[in-house]
Amino acid sequence: MPKQLLLKIVLVLYVVLSLVYISVDAWGSFRTNTIERSFAQGRREAILQLIEQSEKCQPVSVFADEKQAQVVNVTCLQQGSPQQAQPK
Repeated sequence: MPKQLLLKIVLVLYVVLSLVYISVDAWGSFRTNTIERSFAQGRREAILQLIEQSEKCQPVSVFADEKQAQVVNVTCLQQGSPQQAQPK
C-alpha cells in the first residue's frame, strides 16, 4: 500500500472519529442543559402554584414520597382577628 493512500485513510478516519466525538459531546451537553432547564422550570412552577394556593388563606397540602404537611401563609395568620388566634 502506498504511503499516500495510507495517509489519506488515516486522515479520513481521524476526521470522522473527531466529528463523531464532537457530535456525541455536543449532544450530551444539549441533553444535560435541557434537563437542567426543565427541572428549574418545574420547580419554579411548583413554587408559584404553592404561593397562589397559599394566598387564599387556606391550608395547602404538600406531599413528598410518604411525607405530608399542611402549610399556611403566615401573612394570613397575622391578618386574622385575635379571637381566631386564641385556642378554643
